[in-house]
Amino acid sequence: MVLFDNLAGFVGNDVFDNVLTSITWEDRILGGNTNFKGPLHVTWYGTGNNVQLGADTSRRTCHIRMESLEERPEHKANFRYPKLREHVRRHRGKFLSAALTILRGWHVAGRPTHNLRNWGSFEEWSGIVREAVVFAGLDDPILTLEDLQRASDRDANLMKIILDAMQRLDPNRHGLTTAELIHRSQSNENAELRSALEELCGKLDGRKLGGRFKHFQRRPFGDKWLDKAGEDRNKSNRWAVFAIGPAAKRTEKDPASPAIHQTNAGDAGDAGSILPHTTSTESLFGQTYQGLPD
Repeated sequence: MVLFDNLAGFVGNDVFDNVLTSITWEDRILGGNTNFKGPLHVTWYGTGNNVQLGADTSRRTCHIRMESLEERPEHKANFRYPKLREHVRRHRGKFLSAALTILRGWHVAGRPTHNLRNWGSFEEWSGIVREAVVFAGLDDPILTLEDLQRASDRDANLMKIILDAMQRLDPNRHGLTTAELIHRSQSNENAELRSALEELCGKLDGRKLGGRFKHFQRRPFGDKWLDKAGEDRNKSNRWAVFAIGPAAKRTEKDPASPAIHQTNAGDAGDAGSILPHTTSTESLFGQTYQGLPD
């Protein structure tokens, strides 16, 4: 069992996401050139206040939110079990028996199913633990995941703002280079777009924004996604917003975007030609034993 205690800020990266859905692991041991390869039988836990999870991390998370009406919950008194750890240790056998009774009751009843929504990467756990929990009359644990993903996927929220703005700026889907988009965002009427671009990639930089766009290419955001709409005369990618479904089909015959002003800085690759600057306490993670949360 591994506990990440008192996490803060943004949590999630490709390596950690891989760990949460892997049953074996291979990596170099710190301080040498020896590699470890073996089973990954770990139950992961995390606690923190107002933690922000990455999109891929949030879908791997069984979320438990503790809320209090107290302004200072650490000063609360009159608990039912003031010595909670002592109470749990004393009655551990009773608690384990109760949990196993739920599983056995579900099994003896013929392992009934309840048309639960799929929980990708954790199908085996979902088909046993979730089914037994719902059989016992309790809420489906996945319900907390939906709220968590809406609140935690910062990038998704930013991309929705960016796509809405791009759809307004480019209704005919001719496409915009990232340099054009940054240039357009600097007007007062596009302040929300500029703020979203800055939060998405930090300093406004066409190359970096192009990299982020490639990462999100053809990922659904609501009923639309971002995709390439050809190239400009400098071979820079033009990006446009397309509806998901049959309407998402496009051709490379879309007209090229108009040429934009170039400076001595030259071509910026995916960013397009460079334009002159203008002014105007939660439980988080699951079990990876056989790829399943616990």
